[in-house]
Amino acid sequence: MSRAKLKKNGIFVISGVIGLSQLLARIVKAINLERKMKYRAKKIKAEIDGREYLFKSLHECRVAEILQLWKKSGLIKDWAYEQTAFVFPDDKWRVDFDVTNNDGTFYYIEAKGYIDARTKRYIKLLHKYRPEVIVDFFIARRNDVKKFKTLRKFIRRIYVIKKGNYETV
Repeated sequence: MSRAKLKKNGIFVISGVIGLSQLLARIVKAINLERKMKYRAKKIKAEIDGREYLFKSLHECRVAEILQLWKKSGLIKDWAYEQTAFVFPDDKWRVDFDVTNNDGTFYYIEAKGYIDARTKRYIKLLHKYRPEVIVDFFIARRNDVKKFKTLRKFIRRIYVIKKGNYETV
């Protein structure tokens, strides 16, 4: 039996005799598996206020729970999960949460366990093409606040979540 495996150093190891199309299919599958595990986030199935959600991470689930508490306490009117996508000339960004204020205005929340170059790029694109849009961030680590240093002018609020509690920074 032939196999195509992706080693830790990124080199594909193929054993046995297989056709080119099978080889390419296995390489693509190995790359996709590697992408899915990039941040090691496990999908979380949760029920919040009688509705079932499939969150991409525990961090997103915690943010949803906080938003539901805000809704019940009257701080916001409502929230929705992954409803809005911003389309840019060469990319697309689906924000995690849409939040509706009590006065009918709205803003967006992005939950990030890790701040990477892609996130920074999305913030810059959003500011360039849709400067009127407001995005708040819930991040998992206080140290990541430093990564927003140059982008702070484009972000209204940054919250840090720790063990179910949050603080504004």
